[in-house]
Amino acid sequence: AWKRAASPVTYARPDLPPALILYADGDEETFQRQARVLHEALQAAGAESRTLMISGQDHYRIVVALSRPNGVASSAIEEFIRGTECGA
Repeated sequence: AWKRAASPVTYARPDLPPALILYADGDEETFQRQARVLHEALQAAGAESRTLMISGQDHYRIVVALSRPNGVASSAIEEFIRGTECGA
């Protein structure tokens, strides 16, 4: 029961803000699967969700590279934010 309560998939619903889910080809298969499952759950619930697989990285290197403004992940996040309507 605690695993279900801790999983973001449990809370997928149509009124959530848009999501950008990043994962990497260097991630363990578990991380890649979790990204796909969350994306699919959000879409099935009617929420907007996008995924991006980052080549040549892993879960941790994506985070470290966020400090670089020209990195793939940081550029994708900026583009996502700039292209997403604010509901406020």
